[in-house]
Amino acid sequence: KVDEWRDEGNGVYSAPVSGVEYVRNLYINGYPAVRARSEKRYKAGNIYHEEGSTYAKDGFSVSKDYVKERFDTKREDIELVWMYTNSNNWESRRTPVESIIETETDLTFVLDRGVLNYVSSRFRNGNIFYFENGKELLDTPGEFYYNKDEGRIYYMPHAEEDMKNAQAYVGT
Repeated sequence: KVDEWRDEGNGVYSAPVSGVEYVRNLYINGYPAVRARSEKRYKAGNIYHEEGSTYAKDGFSVSKDYVKERFDTKREDIELVWMYTNSNNWESRRTPVESIIETETDLTFVLDRGVLNYVSSRFRNGNIFYFENGKELLDTPGEFYYNKDEGRIYYMPHAEEDMKNAQAYVGT
């Protein structure tokens, strides 16, 4: 159960959440909220391999001109949701973003290598992806973001929702 909502300003409320590491579901008065996500879908650029890494793939790079969103560079809360298709298969995978390396021209998303390399043969240049669970993505009523370091959930309610009396629950 989630209560003790406080007004953070700009139409966003937050509340403490304890006893969970990841939150992928939030229910407000019995209705599911949407995890904050990027509006645009992107194509992965060049595969990134970190010098000295024992993994085949550590992430990917894209042009800064291509990605609309800007994130803090240390972002373990953000997940990359990417799609893989071939003639026989369609999959959707979630991979946590460990960090973001920003240069003058590119953004390199270093991903959770254990998760990424478990499915590395399917992750390649050109995969379609979007971002989820970034505070910077919280821009539409009905969306939420969970910050596990703070142990707080942030929610942008619809105009008719009264957060002082809301019945709210999280799920992992």
